[in-house]
Amino acid sequence: LINDAQELISNHLQKVMERKTTQWSEIKNEITDTLAPFLYEKTKRRPMILPIIMEV
Repeated sequence: LINDAQELISNHLQKVMERKTTQWSEIKNEITDTLAPFLYEKTKRRPMILPIIMEV
């Protein structure tokens, strides 16, 4: 489940980066909006998703 979620988010983030999105809040919302339906489909539960982005 975790590996599938990582792959899904990785692919989606590549698309987000192609749009040159620089707002952290927009990126976090994209992660949540992508991951929530996936997790519900797999587990039939709606866990709280807290995307944390660390700037390096």
